[in-house]
Amino acid sequence: MKELLLFILFSFTIKFSYTQRDSTSVWIGKATLKNQVDLVKAPFSSGKNVLVSTSCASLAVGSIFFFDKNIQRNSTIITRNNQNIESVFEYVSYGGNLESILGITAGSYLFGKISKNEKWEKTGELLGISIFNTAVVTYAFKWGFARQRPYVTGEDDWHFLEIAEDRASFISGHSSASFAMASIFALQNKDRPWVKWVAYGSATAISLSRIVIDKHWTSDVLLGAAIGYGIGHFTHNTLYNKDFHILPFRSSNATGFSLTLVF
Repeated sequence: MKELLLFILFSFTIKFSYTQRDSTSVWIGKATLKNQVDLVKAPFSSGKNVLVSTSCASLAVGSIFFFDKNIQRNSTIITRNNQNIESVFEYVSYGGNLESILGITAGSYLFGKISKNEKWEKTGELLGISIFNTAVVTYAFKWGFARQRPYVTGEDDWHFLEIAEDRASFISGHSSASFAMASIFALQNKDRPWVKWVAYGSATAISLSRIVIDKHWTSDVLLGAAIGYGIGHFTHNTLYNKDFHILPFRSSNATGFSLTLVF
């Protein structure tokens, strides 16, 4: 619940301003809707290869559903016999918490701003946008499907349209967010190959931890990772060459950030 409240607070204190011939401001709902429509359309409007790869990924994740219970059962047996493994992965899992994600995002942006490093400033902005888009998609899945988490009873029950912490398994928010971030870091540092390995390695460890500590089914994690990876790439490819800036704003009834895009 704490993560949900933080996300809502973060979401509703962001204001999007699109600067064209006439300056206009639109609130986050309209801007987010447009972004989500673009995300849904992306696989079908980006060429045959993207559509084929998306279909293959969906088929692969779909097939994992049949093995979810066996993987969860075996994972539970392993952690019971060696509780040190569970403790380590509990610690690793913290890397995907909302506080950690927002801290890394804000830290990247502020570091770039203070040091006047445009690359890090842009990285922070891209991280913020990709994380926001990923969160919208992730919570739509969680609340829409309301899949029961494996630790509850070990049964794969789906309740649909029920908001509850123990029924928010599908998809993994830790996986989607960590892979969205990893994608941005990797794409922003193509001249440093080691960054890609560290970023995706960390995202993989965080995702795996969600299975080991029994918070998610394997299919939750795989689909979350795929969605985060896709949104990270989509955000970078869409906005990398665009002139946009995230700036703090304060008014009589709101405090937050504004995103200005120049077309």
